[in-house]
Amino acid sequence: MTSFLGIDYELPIQSDGESLWIKLKQGANNVRILGEAVTGYQWWIGNEVTRVKSPVDVPSGQEHKHFWTIPVSVDGGPVKLLTITQATIQRAIYELNANKNWGDAINYDLTITRTGADLDTTYSVVPNPKSPVKKSVKAEYKEWALDNSLGEIVFGVGNSQPPTPSKANDDDDSLPF
Repeated sequence: MTSFLGIDYELPIQSDGESLWIKLKQGANNVRILGEAVTGYQWWIGNEVTRVKSPVDVPSGQEHKHFWTIPVSVDGGPVKLLTITQATIQRAIYELNANKNWGDAINYDLTITRTGADLDTTYSVVPNPKSPVKKSVKAEYKEWALDNSLGEIVFGVGNSQPPTPSKANDDDDSLPF
């Protein structure tokens, strides 16, 4: 059958295993933070999210949430991006990170438990004993970090950091006109 989609078009199969983004599932989620977070403010209009780095960039009167996007491994799986907007999770991780006995949350797994649904959803965060990251996860993250810019993924291309003067000059040379 001929259509505007073309003869050979097939809908892509979406599964959590193929997505770069991950949501916390119901129950216990064993999360290992792999690198630095990108933080900012976000809001949704329909199915579209808008993210900005500073609250001054949020339109006046627009409801928004502070977010963290963090590269993680959940249950020892592949590198994923977890966006945390829940203040209870942020506060718990922040307090663990600041605690002299626990320190940097990159050095241990966190069990984040999700219970309930919709407006009755609650979260708890429990640190696990300090342990090294699995070698396979560490190697995958190292390769991922070389190929990706978390700032550009979260905020869009060109928003991770300002270009250096030499890079800006190189970019000008490649213009087609």
